[in-house]
Amino acid sequence: MLLENLHLMDNQYLNEQNLNNRQIEALLLWKNDKEISNSKYAEKFNISDSTALKDLKELVEKDLLIKVGERKMIKYVYITNENTR
Repeated sequence: MLLENLHLMDNQYLNEQNLNNRQIEALLLWKNDKEISNSKYAEKFNISDSTALKDLKELVEKDLLIKVGERKMIKYVYITNENTR
């Protein structure tokens, strides 16, 4: 899903993607920031880093986010025309 079509990323669409409640809330919450870090995700939902990583990896696998960076600099960003070229 391209960022230009992000308005389509509403609760109904996200529920159809078989996401958990954390994943749906995170995608809607950080929509304006256009990126999510593992640490912010874990802190927001009071979960372990490994659980946050699992959730975020699943969002990447479902083509809802793209993983950029390495190690502690990894961020998960919304897909746009610029980062899909």
